[in-house]
Amino acid sequence: MAATNPTATGLRQAGNAFYKESKFTHAARKYEKALMIDPADNASRRNLSAAQYELGKYSQAIDVIDEAHRKEKDVNKRSALLIRKAKFLIHLGRVKEAKETLNRYEGTDGEFWGKDEGVCQMRLLMGEAIKDEDRKSTFKQVTRLPLLRQNL
Repeated sequence: MAATNPTATGLRQAGNAFYKESKFTHAARKYEKALMIDPADNASRRNLSAAQYELGKYSQAIDVIDEAHRKEKDVNKRSALLIRKAKFLIHLGRVKEAKETLNRYEGTDGEFWGKDEGVCQMRLLMGEAIKDEDRKSTFKQVTRLPLLRQNL
């Protein structure tokens, strides 16, 4: 029987299946393998950041997001990556940095703010946290926001 060579797309799809089953470690491994085969596969990179987030690896996820953001050409996906990064920064207690990240997002197209309820909620909560320095309350509220991409 001949050995099959997996493609980056096939590995990413396998990772997506694991992600949907909440098997985030397996999903992350598939996305990493997909990136080894095709380093230009930014979809695998974005998905890897989501899996790392679910595993609580926020610092690693931020590094992956930064790389994905640099390589992403689609403005909507770039914006989504900045929102995701802000959420990860909040989990790390870096509220001011998260606010700065969202301000970068706002600079891409001011209309996005009014259209994305989750972003508006996150921005308001962070503003309150910075004023009141009540990070625990903000952290709990932000973690209740829906994932940015529930289905990969």
